Amino acid sequence: MGLDVVLPETDTAPPDAPTEALGLDNDRDGNVTINRQAIASNELPMRIRDIIETRTDNSLFLRAHERLRYAEVIAVLDIARGNGVERVGIVSR
Repeated sequence: MGLDVVLPETDTAPPDAPTEALGLDNDRDGNVTINRQAIASNELPMRIRDIIETRTDNSLFLRAHERLRYAEVIAVLDIARGNGVERVGIVSR
């Protein structure tokens, strides 16, 4: 069964928000990259905030090395949440 609908036309352009997912990698030594760009640990909060402010989707996908301590992963997640990330997805290797 189908339903015919007439959608309204609009002349507004879609927002220019980036569509690439925000990915954060935390390697075995605790080094962090955002979308494959190395980030110094002291720059992480500001960098996350700058990226999140330009997006409509405040999600982050985290990939952490399996040998990292739980506390190290949580520390990065706390920084992300404190700087605008609303949803976190954990990516397995």
